[in-house]
Parts: sequence; C-alpha cells; structure tokens
Amino acid sequence: EALRAALRIIEQLSPEHSNDPETLGITGAINKRLWLETSDRTRLDMAIQLYQRGFEIRRDYYNGENLAVCFEYRAGVQQDADEQLFDRMSARKIRSAVIRLLEEQIGLPTLEDRSDRRWMFATLANCHLALGSDEEAQKHEATFLSLRPADWEIGTYEQNKAAVKAMQSRG
Repeated sequence: EALRAALRIIEQLSPEHSNDPETLGITGAINKRLWLETSDRTRLDMAIQLYQRGFEIRRDYYNGENLAVCFEYRAGVQQDADEQLFDRMSARKIRSAVIRLLEEQIGLPTLEDRSDRRWMFATLANCHLALGSDEEAQKHEATFLSLRPADWEIGTYEQNKAAVKAMQSRG
C-alpha cells in the first residue's frame, strides 16, 4: 500500500513524460518494487521504460544498473526465447556501458569530493559480478567496504548482490 501511495504522489510530476532523471529513477524504483511484490508485468515494463529514459538522459549509473536488473528480471519471465535473449543481451550491454562510465569517473581527480563514491564502487562490483568478472567484482567490493559505508548501505549492496547471484543461477 505504501508503494501505491508513493506512486500516486509522484504521478503528480507526470513521470511518463518527464525528462528529470531523479523523477524517472524514483518512479522506476517504485514500479520495480511493486513488480517484486505483485509480479504485475506492467509494473516491470514501466520500470524498464522509466529507467531507460533516465539512463539515456543522464547516462548515470543508478538508472543504468537498475535498468539492467529489470531487464534480467524480465528475461526470467519471458515466454519467447528471442525476447528472453534480447533482455539478457540488453542487460549485458547496459552493464558494460555503466562500467565504462564509472571507470572514467573514478579516474577523475574530483572522485574524493563525491558523496556517492561508495555507490560507484558498489555498482562496479555488482556489474562486474553480473558479467562474470569475479576478480574485478571482489576488488570493487573491497573498495566499497573500505569507504566505511553505513549498515543500511551494506545491506542494500548485499541485497543487490544476492539478486545478481540469484539471476545468474537461473540464467
């Protein structure tokens, strides 16, 4: 019910027509969580649509990683083998793009000033894990943990990591 209430509130911003990456990301997250709770495929498709627009506009890792995860979720419920393959390949391509973006950003001298740098390394770890680059995933996870994330941040990271592993075991 809380997710539906959040959706009613954020719909006042017309997220389906928005070009604001924050609005798109938040609305995508609400739809993704609604799909996880209800298995309502329209919620998953809407999450993909919103995250995809957010990723195209900003090329940010938050929308990109979540878009890839949603493509993986959808691949798991696709009935058509070609559609399943499309979703899995889309997830791979997006994760590769997210890795390239983040590797560029972590090479910049302004990295130390970024308040989100923990999440940058957490995202790199999970994207590498999903692509089968376990050594790179472990390296970035160690960096994430060395930045002393809060307990809730570790919990969120571990939850995302578990989702990636679960999808790998199905795939």
